[in-house]
Amino acid sequence: MIPFIWAPGTWEVDALKAESPSLKNVVGLGKWLTDRIPLDIYDPYQMCPPGYRASFGPIPSSAAAIFESWNAPSYKESVSEAVTFGVTMIDGITANDRDMPVVIGGYSQGAEVAERIKAEFAPGGRLFGRKLAACYTFGNPGRPANVTFPNGNVLPWPGIGKLNLPTPDGCLYRSYNFYDDMYGNANPDSYVFDFYNSLTEIQLHDPIEMARNILQNLSKTDLMALKGAQPSNLMWVLTNLPKFIEISRKAANTLDAAARMVAGSHGAYAEWEIIPGFTPVNHCVRSMKYLAKGMGYDVQL
Repeated sequence: MIPFIWAPGTWEVDALKAESPSLKNVVGLGKWLTDRIPLDIYDPYQMCPPGYRASFGPIPSSAAAIFESWNAPSYKESVSEAVTFGVTMIDGITANDRDMPVVIGGYSQGAEVAERIKAEFAPGGRLFGRKLAACYTFGNPGRPANVTFPNGNVLPWPGIGKLNLPTPDGCLYRSYNFYDDMYGNANPDSYVFDFYNSLTEIQLHDPIEMARNILQNLSKTDLMALKGAQPSNLMWVLTNLPKFIEISRKAANTLDAAARMVAGSHGAYAEWEIIPGFTPVNHCVRSMKYLAKGMGYDVQL
C-alpha cells in the first residue's frame, strides 16, 4: 500500500475532538480526501498531537479553548516540531523498504508542514533517498510562485510564508489555492507578509524571545518611516512624499487582501469549485487515483 501522510490545519484536530482524531482516524479536510480515495491502495496517517499541535501560540481554536492554548507553541515552533515529527514518522514507515512510494499532503499550517517535508526528500534533506511520489497542498502559506496544478487557476503571487523550497525529482506536486485566499496568494506590494511574520512568532512560554523576534520583523518594514512623522512641516512632507505614497498603496492592498479573505475562501476547499466542475478535493482525489494507476494499481477512475 501507499502511505498517505496528512497534516491538518491550525487547531483543526483540536477543534474536532468530538470526532476522536488520531493517527489513523483522519478528521477535517483530510477526511474529505480519505472518504474518497481508494483505501485498498492508500494507507492514511494523520499527523496529530503530541507530535504535531498545529498551534498558533495563545490564539485559540475557540473561546472555550483559550485556557488550554495560552502556553502553546508559536506557529513557527509548531511547524518546526511537525516537520521533525513527520520526518521521523516517514523514516519509520519506510525503514524496511526505502523504495516505498510515499504521498504527503496538508491544509493551511499543515500545507506548510507538507511543503517543508517535501524538501526533506531533496538532496541534503533528512529523507533523501526515499521516494516521494506526490505532494498535495491546500491553502499553502509556503506555495512557490507560479505553482498550482495542470490547467488550474491563475495565481499572480506566492504564499504568505515566502518559501521557495525544492521539489525532489519524480515528485508529482499539486498546490490548490483560491485567488482570494491570501495564505497561498499574497500580494507582495502590501504589508501582509510583515504582519504574518510577526503573528507567527506569538507564544507566551518565552515572552522575551517573542518580543525580540516581533521587533526584528517590524523594524525591517517601511512602516517605521511613520516614526517621527511631521505632517504639519511642508518640507518634511515634500521630502517624504514618495515613501508615504508607497505606504498608502501597500496599506490599501493590505486592506483589500483582508476584505477578500472575509468571504471564507480559506475554509472552502471541499465545497467551492476551483475550476469548472472540480472542487480542490475532487481534483486531488482524481489525481491520486491516476497516480496509483500509473504505478500499476487497478483503480476505478
